[in-house]
Amino acid sequence: MARTTSLTSILIVGGGPDGWLTALALRAALAARPDIRIAVLKDEGPTCVPALSASPNLRRLHARIGLDDLETVSY
Repeated sequence: MARTTSLTSILIVGGGPDGWLTALALRAALAARPDIRIAVLKDEGPTCVPALSASPNLRRLHARIGLDDLETVSY
């Protein structure tokens, strides 16, 4: 007999832009499951500068999670 478990929470280890974008992408992908809690554990280490560069796929990710590029960079 197969045992089934219900996913209730997701912890993303490491904050910064990568961690927060991951959390937003998961929230968008799991929109039908608002009961799942997503948390980001802040990383106290240094931010990797090359990770802050944008790949061509970033615009698609922003669109998928509802971020407007112009509005995001205006701050």
